Amino acid sequence: SAVTKTKLLFRLFIARKTASQDAFKAILRLAPGLRDDEALLFAWKHEASRRKLDRDEWRLIADVYENLGRPDDGIQYLDEQFKARSDPVILDVLATLQERARRSDDAARSLERLMAMTGPNPDLAMRLATLLFLRSDFSRAYEILKPLQSRATSDNAGYGKLLAELAWQLQEDDTAKTAYGALQRGGSAQETDVERLVALLRPMQPDEARRLALLSWRRFHSVSGMLVALEMSSERRDFVQMGQLLEEVPADDRSALQTTP
Repeated sequence: SAVTKTKLLFRLFIARKTASQDAFKAILRLAPGLRDDEALLFAWKHEASRRKLDRDEWRLIADVYENLGRPDDGIQYLDEQFKARSDPVILDVLATLQERARRSDDAARSLERLMAMTGPNPDLAMRLATLLFLRSDFSRAYEILKPLQSRATSDNAGYGKLLAELAWQLQEDDTAKTAYGALQRGGSAQETDVERLVALLRPMQPDEARRLALLSWRRFHSVSGMLVALEMSSERRDFVQMGQLLEEVPADDRSALQTTP
């Protein structure tokens, strides 16, 4: 309302003239409702100058810079604040803003600095590896993720999937086998993941490969999974088993088996 706007303008005047804490508190209370991001930024920068902010408060400052259409100014401000305080929380928020501003190289450098400060963890490694993956630096992304494989849990969403993908691309078969196996056991493996695991297991663990190929057929209706199972039965000249497998294939799908290369 006009009255609230007038109150905000008055508090801004007092804050600039006297640096009154009551005035700044009023600005922080009034500005969000009026969507006055300039006033909100002014007040939050004052808060940052007088006390230590927490992660959510630094994120709020980054968000305000984005709302104003000035992400580069926000990046400069957060970078200056980090250099002055050496607070890893600021560096984390800075990296996020750099990512959102599509400054991926800067974000990757910030995340590497953050890992050096706080020590690596699966979530942080995942963020950095994803940036490296998107710019096709597969080897570096793999180097970031691989040492943390034993520490990753189901809470680290996407970690195992990305590690498996990188290992597959780089032909790191042992790591790929372990990572795809973990996805399968955890119930998050997709059709392509199971197919790749089957290919990795087939030379040395044919029985497990055949079991997973059948699982792929039964879970995903994967024609390639059924074909692998049939091929392996044929290699063993187990024609009875081949017949049993073909009984699982509906008539409408048999033409697909015949035409799949």
